[in-house]
Amino acid sequence: MVSLWDQLHAFAVTALGGVAMGVLFDCLRVVRRWTPRRALLPWMLDLLYWAVVAPLMAGLLFFANWGELRLYVLLGIGTGLALYFAFVSGPVLAALWAVSRGMVALAA
Repeated sequence: MVSLWDQLHAFAVTALGGVAMGVLFDCLRVVRRWTPRRALLPWMLDLLYWAVVAPLMAGLLFFANWGELRLYVLLGIGTGLALYFAFVSGPVLAALWAVSRGMVALAA
């Protein structure tokens, strides 16, 4: 039986993983803003996102609770994502868009 402390640790680690997924998704959103919609690049960026996120979350899962996929782990990921998008995503996305606009202005 897994102790409550181990479950809380796994929940916290996977919640932080959910936040990391949200940050990476916001970075993807900024990059996709500058790409044409009908091109192949957005599809490639989606594949790249999942190629980065899947090993990241697998590594966090192994760190958190030896790779056991439990309900509290899924709730941790969902909670991290929900908290990130509810409270942090707006300012982070605005900052990323400002930086990207600045980089485009410097390049022009």
